This record gives sequence, C-alpha cells and structure tokens, in this order.
Amino acid sequence: MLQFLYVFLMRMGNGTVMASWTSLLALLRESLSLDLPPPGVFLLLGILNQFVQKCPMLEDRRDRRDLQDVTQKLLESCSTIAGSSLEQTTWLRRSLTVIPGPQTDPNLSHSDVEDSPSTSPPSSPPPTQPAVLPNSSHYSVHALSLLAELLASLLDVMFGSEEKERALPLLTAIMGNVTPYLRSHSVENMARFRACSRLLSSLSGYQYTRRAWKREAFELLMDQNFFQMDGQSLSSWKSVVDNLMTHDKTTFRDLMARVAVTQSGSLNLFSSREQELELRAMLLKRLAFTIFCSETDQYQRHLPEIQERVAETLRLPPAPILQEQVFLLFKVLLLRISASHLTALWPTIITQLVQVFLHMEQELSADADVSRCVFGSGPTGPRTLSQRISGIDGGWAYVEGNGLCVNPTSNPHWLRVFLATCKLLDLALALPSDLLPHFQLYRWAFVGEAGVYSTKHSQRQERAVEGDDFTPHLVRLTRLLRRKVPSEDADRVLIWEYGTPLLNVARISSLSDLLPFFNTVCSAQLSCVTLESSPKHSSPARGNIPSVSVPTPAELAVERDFLEQLPGAKK
Repeated sequence: MLQFLYVFLMRMGNGTVMASWTSLLALLRESLSLDLPPPGVFLLLGILNQFVQKCPMLEDRRDRRDLQDVTQKLLESCSTIAGSSLEQTTWLRRSLTVIPGPQTDPNLSHSDVEDSPSTSPPSSPPPTQPAVLPNSSHYSVHALSLLAELLASLLDVMFGSEEKERALPLLTAIMGNVTPYLRSHSVENMARFRACSRLLSSLSGYQYTRRAWKREAFELLMDQNFFQMDGQSLSSWKSVVDNLMTHDKTTFRDLMARVAVTQSGSLNLFSSREQELELRAMLLKRLAFTIFCSETDQYQRHLPEIQERVAETLRLPPAPILQEQVFLLFKVLLLRISASHLTALWPTIITQLVQVFLHMEQELSADADVSRCVFGSGPTGPRTLSQRISGIDGGWAYVEGNGLCVNPTSNPHWLRVFLATCKLLDLALALPSDLLPHFQLYRWAFVGEAGVYSTKHSQRQERAVEGDDFTPHLVRLTRLLRRKVPSEDADRVLIWEYGTPLLNVARISSLSDLLPFFNTVCSAQLSCVTLESSPKHSSPARGNIPSVSVPTPAELAVERDFLEQLPGAKK
C-alpha cells in the first residue's frame, strides 16, 4: 500500500496533494507507531518528500510544527537504520566503528540503492517487529543513499529562514552516524563511504548546516588515509572541500599554517625525520587538493605564500615523498592559476623537471654501461654528465627519506617521482599553448621543436637530434631506454587524443614502462598525422573564464592522481 501511495502522489497535482494534508499526517503518525521494517521507513520518507516538494509552506503554525515533528521522527528513524552497521568500541566512551562484514542486502540490487525510494516492504510483515531488525544493517547503504538524496533539500524547505537553527541538533545527530563510515577506508565499506560522501556534499552547499559538519570534515581531510577512496567519492569531496574553505576564510589559513611546519628542535624531539617528511608531504597534497577544488584564480592572492611553502619544501634534504607532492601541486597550479600569475613559478618548475630528467639519464647511463658516451672526458667531446649536473645538489639523486642510499631505478618511491615528473610535462604539453604561453619558451628543451604537440616537420627534428649541440632531454632518455628493452617493444607508442594527457597509469614498475610515452612525444611523424585531424582550439583569456574551460581530460587526469589504493584492494 505504501508503494502504491508513493507512486500515486508522484502523479497527483499540487492542489490535490495539498488537500490531502490532514489524512496524510494521520497516516504518517500511525505508520511511525507501527515500527515498520526499513523498506517501509524508506517509503514513508519518500511520501513525505513528495508532499513537501509539491506543496508550499503551510501557513498554519500548528500544521507546520506537526509537519516538522513528523519529518524529524522519520529522519531519525532513517538515521538509525543508516547507523545499524556501526558498533561501539568501548563502554567508556561512545566511539562508533564500522562492523566488519557484507554491506548490502542480497535482495537489494545496486540500482535499488541509487534510485529514489521505491523498495517495496514485505507483503505481510509481522505486527510486532522491532524498529531496527537484526539484519537491518543490510539496509544501511540504502538509508544513507536516501538521506544523501533527500535530507538537505527536505530540511531547507521544511525550516524557514528564521528556523534553520532548529535543524542543527538533528543534523548533528545524523552526522554522528555518518562520520564513522567516512573514517573507514576499507573495500567492504566503500559503498557506505560513497553514500556518506554524497550526503556530506549535499549538506555542505547550505551555509546554515556548517556547524554540524565543519569540524569533522576538516579532521577527515587531515586524516592520513583521506585519499583512499574511489573516483565517485572524490568528486563528492571536491564540493565538500570547496565549501569548507570558501565559506570560512580562517579554515584555509589554518591549512596554510599547518603546511608551514618548521623543522624546529621541539618538533624533532617527538618525531623522526622520516615522520616529518611524511607529514609535510601529506599537507602539501591536501593543499594541492584544496586548490584543485576551487575556481580559477580563487587562491591567486595566496600564491606568494604558496610559492614560499614550495620553496621551503625544496630547501629540505631531497626525498621522493616530497618531490612527488611538489609535482602534483605544480600540476594543480597550472590548471587553477592564470598564466599571467605563474610567471615567477616557471623557473622553479623547469629546474625541478630538468633535475629529475638528468637524474633519470644518469641512472639509465650507468645501468646501460654507456660510460664512453656519457662520461667521456675528451677535450673536444660533448659535456659530461657530471658537468651538466654540476649546479645540482649532489645528494639530490640518492638521499632517501630514511637517509639510506638506494638505486632509484628500482626503488618504488623514486619511480613514483619519475612518473609524477613525466605527468607534469605531459600535462604541460597537452594543455593548449595559449593557456601556458610561458612554457612554450622551455618546451624545446624537453621534446625539441618537433613532437606530438608540434606541427614542425620530422626532418627538422632529425637535424636537432643529429647535428645540434643540445639534444632534448626526452630524446636522450628515449635513446637510453631503447637499449634496455627488447627490439619488439622499442617502438611502442601510446594512443594520442587532442588535449588529453598520454599517461593514465597510477604506477610503474621500471623506467622501461615510460618508453611508449617518450616514443610518442618524440615522434615527429605521428605529430604530422594527428594534428592534421585534430580540432582547432581557441580559448579566451584564462583570467576571464571559469575552471570548467580547462579541457575535461586534463581535469580528470589530475583528479585520478590524488587517489590512493584502498587497503586490501587488488593491484
């Protein structure tokens, strides 16, 4: 019957629904007293939402208060079902954690969880069922999804502008059943995590709800496992972080203050050097994500302070965990800050790129045993590698987070740095030249005058490779890598699409995995073929357009780089 009534209300006109208010209120009150199973509660909430959305605010104060009371009881019941997969950790304090085990009811398909409330209750439920069934934890995902869809808009309509404060205790109680799911980053909890992220995203769009979620959201952002989630959840968190930082300027200031962690003696008394580096890398990544969640130039006035944080990081002893996050921050700045404001940052970006590529070349040269070519010391021969990197800190290529010397070509931490470096260059090459005019002054040093993003003829590239004094960095790396791989793999290339970064992998197992990327960007013949069929791109001034004007593939590529692997997930 509830299912029938829900569908009937969807088809009824607004006037007819309004005329049935008295009968509907009696039905809702009676149904709440029956202790219906979870599907029945979902249908009651859906019926209430249909009435609220179709009818204007009730003029009679008593009717309005009755409607608010029924709404609060229904939302509390739904919140109780949503929290049925939580358990108390100790009897001393009310600290809730997720109960291990399956998270969905076998009778509920994935589409049931995502759709509007239409799940049918059992045909003849026993009249004395408890409010929360022993197996009601199977419905927690559905309850959270329903709250994510209805809660924010329902409360906004239900409580007038002068009554918003009355909704805060209810929101705080609901968040008590939501936050524990957001602290659990296991694969088994991901459906609930996704629904809770959507719920928090919908609430964060309303300023009056801020007191109910601000502190918890900031704590979750600072959690070391924050980025262990899927892409859908991260999209929801983009809205949460944007609203968290935009509506309260002190929150971003707090984040910047945390990033400016000093290497003081007092800090070293309680933490090791490796812990300090991990903390700083974690904060840099969260700063990058905060900027990524913003509009173009939203944090432009903070750019000098951001550059200072980067400079402080680069002055620390080199460590791969820091280098990787610095390159991620560079990518975000390319997407979120107008080119005219990035002029002072380009020397730092180029210097870091060159350092890593020279580091890669040094390691490949040593592995390939080509010392005669690279380390030749003849008076008329080319400059040696030692001379080329004489201006670079000698410890840069070898210092690990724990102070030990390792072989970077086989160390996973340095491999992530190499991949992050190539992804930064990949993004700079993929973005239209009018969005990054300053990079065009340096592009030749990496790929030469011809490449996949250039219209120059291939013969010009050959002259640059064979006769010029300087050989582009990626051309040199391509030569060295070709000597390390089997001949059948030496010519592999990646599929190129206009405006789309080439690299979409999350990790590499060796430098040889980067050879297809190097082959592609150094292939002048491929350049002539692809660019003839590519669409013409014309962009207005970067400062006059919102962030959505940045090519979507570039946005998605950077967004994926924030994600971390879930514990227990298959690699």
